[in-house]
Amino acid sequence: MEKTIPTTKNGLAMYVIVQDGNNQEHKIVNFENPEMVPTEGIKIVRAIRKLSRHQPASVMKVARDRITGIIYGIPAGLYDGTKNLKFQSIEINDVRQFDLRIMADRMEWAVISRATYLVGSPNQKGKPTHTVYDVEAESNAKIINVSEKKQSYTTMEALSPMQVMDMARNCGGISVINNSLATVTAELYEFIDSKDLGKGAKKFNEIWTMTNREAMTIYNRCKSVGLVSFDINSGFLWKMATVLGTTDPQAIDYISNNPALLMAMDSESRSMDPNFMANASEEEKKIFITANPIPKEVDGAILAEMNKAMNRLSEKEAKLDELLAKMQPKDTIDLNAKAEVNPDAILNAGTGSEISAGSLREMQDRARVTFGMKHAYTIKDPKKIQDWMDTHPVVNN
Repeated sequence: MEKTIPTTKNGLAMYVIVQDGNNQEHKIVNFENPEMVPTEGIKIVRAIRKLSRHQPASVMKVARDRITGIIYGIPAGLYDGTKNLKFQSIEINDVRQFDLRIMADRMEWAVISRATYLVGSPNQKGKPTHTVYDVEAESNAKIINVSEKKQSYTTMEALSPMQVMDMARNCGGISVINNSLATVTAELYEFIDSKDLGKGAKKFNEIWTMTNREAMTIYNRCKSVGLVSFDINSGFLWKMATVLGTTDPQAIDYISNNPALLMAMDSESRSMDPNFMANASEEEKKIFITANPIPKEVDGAILAEMNKAMNRLSEKEAKLDELLAKMQPKDTIDLNAKAEVNPDAILNAGTGSEISAGSLREMQDRARVTFGMKHAYTIKDPKKIQDWMDTHPVVNN
């Protein structure tokens, strides 16, 4: 009965069956199947340290896949005595190059790529002696890097002065404090050209195209002006009160999902950031975070809540105006005025006699400072204030 050989996704056999002189079958990898053995590219194997003149070359004949049992080796006949399958020896000295378009090189590479002494080999053991340089992969990486740089340069040329400052903070490690626009711009270009981990054109483009870059920009602006600080126990805090998260990504994600907080952070940090005020255009100063990243139903709820708060404030202001009008017939009243006060007028304030706005403020000051009445300024009835002073001890002479 003929055996069915499994295939890869391209429909080609994974291996071919070779019999030895004892009629034993061996599964040899199909060197013609690009999904089993790559057929394109140039691989260069180099010694990590140059071998000495008298040191023998590394020799390898065969490798076996532990899961599938497929043999990676080049059949080279049978042994005379045992009739067992013989495999070709492959030597590696200081350097060997393999062009995978050539069948002979491809077969040797299939074996060497699984050597125990090669960095990255699935069979690597102990301290490796050789490493691989992938010419095609390196070339593709260079092409991609050039493309990334071109894209980042194009973005930089289109940035407004304010956006340059924002991107400098977002990229991290670039200070915008007491630095000119030209200095910050130059440092951003250095960031793009850098080969350091966490920098480079690719990283710059990733930051610029982030879906929550707007939230990241506002968050970093708040950190710059001190509205967001770090507490070792709680993590990052908004105005020393609201916990945002223990890491920057967590904090940015939190404010992205809390549009009301994001709007407040945007508004307050703008007014405190000298870089924003100096570099933002008039149009940019008018553009606040609104319903753009916020679902309509959420934005509507926020607007409704704001309207309720404004209505409550208007009602309180109207009542206050009414009370002040009764206490002082003048058109305007200076609540901060320190008028001369008749002590007898204060003592008799609860008897029904009128009291001036200046006397009321003086009475409030005395109740708050001398008698500890913290809510004194919210009380407009002189009798209530006098009652407090009559029934509470002096806390501050």
